[in-house]
Amino acid sequence: MAADGSACAAAIALASEYEEAAEGGQMKAHVGDRIVVESERADQSSRAGVIEQVLRDDPARVLVRWEDGHTSILAPSAGVATIMPGKTEADE
Repeated sequence: MAADGSACAAAIALASEYEEAAEGGQMKAHVGDRIVVESERADQSSRAGVIEQVLRDDPARVLVRWEDGHTSILAPSAGVATIMPGKTEADE
């Protein structure tokens, strides 16, 4: 990923809330979806990765492989994380 924050901001601006559940406003994540997490600090860029495993649905817990190659377990929340659908067979 380029360090260009404007590209990340554009991707976030274009992405709508992806399959938000009716109750509680929880985001629904799927394996292969792309996730972007906003930084809490103004001097840091956002962080992006791909969801490799959905560990739990409610509350959401996912295993993410970040663009730098590291993995972590994340509990994404609306307003901080944006989940965008991954590529499907029709996209390829």
